Amino acid sequence: MIKEMSLEEKVAQLCGIWITDLIENDEISYRKCKELIPYGIGHIGQAGSCTTYEPGHLAKLIDDLQQYVRQETKSKIPVLFHEEVITGIAVKNTMITPQMIGMGCSWNPQLVYENAKTIAKDMKKMGIYYALSPMVDVVTDPRWGRAEEGFGENPYLVGSFTKSFITGLQSESVAATAKHFAGYGADNEDVVTFLNDILFPFQIAIKYDVCAVMPGYHMYKEIPCILSEELLNQILREKLGFKNMIVSDYGAIKQAWSVYGYTKNALETASKALKSGVAVDLPKGEIYQNLSGYVKDGTIKEELVNEAVKQVLLVKEKTGLLDPPDKRKTYHLNLDTKQHRERALKSAHQSIVLLKNDAILPIDTNTTVPCILVTGPEADSCYSLLGDYTWAGIAEYFHRQSISRESPHLVTLLEGMKKRFAGKADILYERGCDWGIVEKTMNTMQGGDERCRVNLHDMLEKREDVNTDALSKYIEKADMIVAAVGENRYFCGEGCNRVDVGLPKEQEEFVYQLCKTGKPVIMVVFGGRPLAIEKLAEQCSAVIYAWYPGEEGGNAIADILSGKVCPSGKLCVTLPIEGDRPIDSRESLKKGSQYYFGYGLSYAEFIYHSFWCPEKVMMNEEYFDISFIIENIGFRTATEIGQVYMRHVDEEKKNLVGFVRTTIKKQKKRQIKIRIYTECLSEYDMEGRLCLKPGVWMIYVGASVRDEQLFSRIEIRGDETVFMKRKHDFSQVIENYYKE
Repeated sequence: MIKEMSLEEKVAQLCGIWITDLIENDEISYRKCKELIPYGIGHIGQAGSCTTYEPGHLAKLIDDLQQYVRQETKSKIPVLFHEEVITGIAVKNTMITPQMIGMGCSWNPQLVYENAKTIAKDMKKMGIYYALSPMVDVVTDPRWGRAEEGFGENPYLVGSFTKSFITGLQSESVAATAKHFAGYGADNEDVVTFLNDILFPFQIAIKYDVCAVMPGYHMYKEIPCILSEELLNQILREKLGFKNMIVSDYGAIKQAWSVYGYTKNALETASKALKSGVAVDLPKGEIYQNLSGYVKDGTIKEELVNEAVKQVLLVKEKTGLLDPPDKRKTYHLNLDTKQHRERALKSAHQSIVLLKNDAILPIDTNTTVPCILVTGPEADSCYSLLGDYTWAGIAEYFHRQSISRESPHLVTLLEGMKKRFAGKADILYERGCDWGIVEKTMNTMQGGDERCRVNLHDMLEKREDVNTDALSKYIEKADMIVAAVGENRYFCGEGCNRVDVGLPKEQEEFVYQLCKTGKPVIMVVFGGRPLAIEKLAEQCSAVIYAWYPGEEGGNAIADILSGKVCPSGKLCVTLPIEGDRPIDSRESLKKGSQYYFGYGLSYAEFIYHSFWCPEKVMMNEEYFDISFIIENIGFRTATEIGQVYMRHVDEEKKNLVGFVRTTIKKQKKRQIKIRIYTECLSEYDMEGRLCLKPGVWMIYVGASVRDEQLFSRIEIRGDETVFMKRKHDFSQVIENYYKE
């Protein structure tokens, strides 16, 4: 194919365009196509989130454009449409699941696999075959706006979800992108941390043949990642063995010149990007669109362009785009069916974490009819449900389209409470306080989506004025108060780094004042980053961390408050004690934050016992098994997440080496056996060697990183071993059954 293509056709494959540039009167304009993409085009960016079209109409536009390209251009190469899909497809009126940081708290990679598979099937119905997801960055700094898009602070857990998300998408022939390579939003200067923590999820992505990798906007060793031959050629290609497509983040190639000043002009920027192996200049090819001239005048070799085109065409081949097109029978698409909403609700149930409970939850409606005041800026706001890369989040923040509660139907906490407690409790509502103001560093960031640099940060949501008189009356009447507080897209998300990560001061003071009334306060925290809420939580009777729970969020929280569903989420990040510092990778091991990695409460009570592990393991043994029992001594069926950690006695840091999510009936117990592969204990050293050192290790089993209900010593005997690469990356649950 490449041999038959003209230079202009090749360059077109490395560039993109917005679908809106090709539309007239809500239809694809062949006149505009002939004018703007005479040689075809490689990519169309954010095909759904830059429009307000329903899925069916968008599918027709995509088919019409593909028909034009197949019939009217010489190369006849179809376009690769892409979209963000971390919480469902960013298209109007489609399913919205919880933000990824919430899904990380589910500790359920299988659920993420199933969600991704569902999303991929829906994408194909619209003709979208490429996802700019998932984000596999390890989240270590709560001040980072994009913390919400990651699966947490622990590389093992992030790697587990990375595998599930990518294999779920690509099992349906939809291409996934692992981003942002590497160390975005984190300190990437420490070699050992970089090799062992930051790179691990990317290693997993590559092992499972992720179709694309996206470098970050940031710098690596004082060079923009997008132009770093060391990062992209030596580490990504040679060391990690990645063979597929490298794509730029939006505008990242240009920013190496325009923002960082690392290059002198567009020619030098294009040359360095191609030499680093970057195949695609998203979203519109501002730098690569000039490649034809550079090749013709001899300043860039055509072989570099050919190699980039090859990357693009191979992804189009993998997704089936180069096959004859299917004949579409219908454009009547419903991508928010009853089944979709059940999936969103299940995901929200599992993402929510109960942090504190002074025996007030679940709310008792059997003996009395309580009066419940629901209050706070998040109580009846769609902002409480949506992460930054939902369709509604993108449409409002970047395109100034107000969020509709019906595209799809968004269930707020207030709606969920009224529905769940109908006839069982009196629900009062008063907003109580406004969002407040937070300090951000957004406008001083280097790099990033340039759309974030425009000051578009006035909230469009219409909200009622605070009525302090009504609030006072309702507080006096209420038996308990549910205070919904937290962040929204204007405080958190891409472009919204913060100086401090406490609650906005107005909200914090509001909750303090509610607690002073003497009424029990249940604080529900929404948002995308771990917030410093520990001091405030001490004053509350119960605390729930809901994250951005998606379209069914209000129903999910009400189900947990009422006791219909038992909470099962566990923190995938440590909540900071103070609001102005990063998460320390070892913070969870110190007697610092009360809300640490792996922590989460239930309405049941679990104990761990009957632990067995071998006393010694030889270095050449492939694996060893451990076993233990988790017993539910409570009075209701519930789900527990058992966690296994290990550390060498010479090291402080505990490493997560396995976990099990298991549902146990009341007064019953489960026998668990986990197979731990010896090579999984290996780590990279300063020289970049993957080493497993002998000696004594401690192994811990419990309900969190600090819970050491079960522990033992295990000796690994033999000589230090250096591995070329790991055959196994994760432990395996091989037994999980009820034991009498």
